[in-house]
Amino acid sequence: MNVSFPSSKKARWSIICGGAPLLRRSTLRRTVLHAILLLFAFAHAAFAFDATVKSVKGRVQAAAPGSKDFAPLREGQKLPVGSTVVCGSESEAVIMTTPGAAIHVQENSRIILQFNEFSEAKGKIADRRTMVDLQDGTLSALISKNDPKTTRFEVRTPQGVAAARGTFFGVTVRSGESFVAVKEGKVGIQQPEKEKTAPPKSDEPKRAKTEDQDLHAAR
Repeated sequence: MNVSFPSSKKARWSIICGGAPLLRRSTLRRTVLHAILLLFAFAHAAFAFDATVKSVKGRVQAAAPGSKDFAPLREGQKLPVGSTVVCGSESEAVIMTTPGAAIHVQENSRIILQFNEFSEAKGKIADRRTMVDLQDGTLSALISKNDPKTTRFEVRTPQGVAAARGTFFGVTVRSGESFVAVKEGKVGIQQPEKEKTAPPKSDEPKRAKTEDQDLHAAR
């Protein structure tokens, strides 16, 4: 049996679309443009990124987000946001948080990966943001040089946040005190908001803290 299609373009589109009305050209263009803009936005948006364990030495354990059950950390293991890592005596671990950024967690240290996002566009880093909560011990961080607008790496301590962009630095927390050493680049120290706004006691002399006073040698 021979099947013939109507010669009219409108009729042909009506058959192909199951009888649906034709889209006007202007509406179609807007729909296509909207789809392209959505794809472009998603391509540049940063998404949660799992850190990767590059090496482990000694007794290092990790707990999944929201869990108190610790298990030995393994090379190649993925660490989602919220993971806790604990290094015992004479132990250490190297963890790649995002491409081009890594931390070296040293012995007797405890950290929590609080925030980790990454995205790239056209083979280049579009956005990477990491925050590590150093509760005790020492870690060093190495971040490849990149546009400060696309990179933010922070280490939270009990006394504030050490924020770096494209640098190599170390942070130590001992007995509630924090120490920061910068080997390359710049690190800014942000004190907790309550410390910034709290007025000094009447029996304490007022003194201004300089950046040099905030930077101490990690030990």
